[in-house]
Amino acid sequence: MSNKARRLLVLLLIILKEAGPTAACSSFSCPSYCSCSNEGLTSVPKNLPTRITTLTLEDNAIRTLSQSDFLRYKSLTSLVLTSNQISMMQNNTFHNLTSLTHLYLNDNQLTSLTPDTFVGLGALEYLDLGQNQLTTSSLSAGIFVGLSNLQYLSFSQNQLTSMSADPDVFMGLGNLQELSFHINQLTTLPAGIFSGLGNLQTLYLHSNQLTNLTADIFAGLSNLRTLSLQYNQLTALPADIFAGLGNLQTLWLYQNKLSSLPAGIFAGLGYLGDLRLYNNQLQTLPPMMYGILGSIDVRSDYSSATVSIYNNPWQCDCRMAPFRQRMTGGYPFESQIICAGPGNLKGQLLRGLFPEDLMCEETTPVIQSTKTEINAGPTGSGILLPAPLLATLCVFLGLFIISTIVFGVMCCMYKKREGNPTPVQNLSSTNATGTSSGQEHISLVKME
Repeated sequence: MSNKARRLLVLLLIILKEAGPTAACSSFSCPSYCSCSNEGLTSVPKNLPTRITTLTLEDNAIRTLSQSDFLRYKSLTSLVLTSNQISMMQNNTFHNLTSLTHLYLNDNQLTSLTPDTFVGLGALEYLDLGQNQLTTSSLSAGIFVGLSNLQYLSFSQNQLTSMSADPDVFMGLGNLQELSFHINQLTTLPAGIFSGLGNLQTLYLHSNQLTNLTADIFAGLSNLRTLSLQYNQLTALPADIFAGLGNLQTLWLYQNKLSSLPAGIFAGLGYLGDLRLYNNQLQTLPPMMYGILGSIDVRSDYSSATVSIYNNPWQCDCRMAPFRQRMTGGYPFESQIICAGPGNLKGQLLRGLFPEDLMCEETTPVIQSTKTEINAGPTGSGILLPAPLLATLCVFLGLFIISTIVFGVMCCMYKKREGNPTPVQNLSSTNATGTSSGQEHISLVKME
């Protein structure tokens, strides 16, 4: 290498050093794809080629986005702003990015969004707003107007307690295919919130605080293929909540508090191939559930279970007898039903028991302060009767005793009256002293 070439190289190195952290994404280093990640930037660089189509500004210290930040980059199709400190975006910040298809705003400090935030992004297909501090008020009416091409939308890991007060917040997103609201604080889902999302294929609602769902909450989602509801607080599900979801393939309901399942809740889910119900509070299964679970739990090689129902407090009593009678041992899920009760069957596989082993104990109500115990026999054991029933019996017994006494008194009085008739008056003449003669007295005695 000649001395002249060496001097030029040294000069270039000096220039790069003096240029600072933005040199790596300067105009001569990124003709179309510009990566300015982890450069310590506090604002969007404005010296990049106007023809760039991809701009990555990940892992910097940008706090604010203004309308002028992207005016010169009209050709952008992908903009990555992940892992900055963005807490504010001015209205119409992206209004001239009419070709943008992917926008990553995840892992920032956004707390709110204005209705004009996404104006001009008619070509947008992918929008990631996860890992921010957005609240329910961010989902205002009209915020997604004009985003008719959007296919992916994520609000995961925010501070949302409900979807929106406006059930039409997602109207106009008819092409949306994936919607993520997992890891928030959702407690309820408004009726009709998913209306108009007929092309939705994936819906993530796991890791929230949902306690109940209405029967028609998923109505109209006929193309849904994946539904995640695990890690919530669900205690029960309506029988027809999954009606109309004929294309559903994956349903995750594990780590909830479900204590029972309606008999036909999974009926009509002909494509369902992954059902997870483990770590709930399920105790019994209706008999018709066996065939439904069996139709799901079928793989040609049985390499892995497609139905997961382990870690539930199964009660192997008479309520499970009809289900046990249908078991053939031909499905992997059968080996997951391990008895948690009654005590004498704890730890045993249900499929290893005979139907006659599944008994329900006849229990007598425990009588406390509201019940009375009648001891029968020297051992102190006896019949325990509720206080109201005992009081009724006492009333009838008292009436019987009183009736018996009254009847006895009346009988005695009648007999006494019969035994002492009224004296017959003597119509014969009497002597001067008022007494009858002895002859008459004798005659009267004889007559008697």
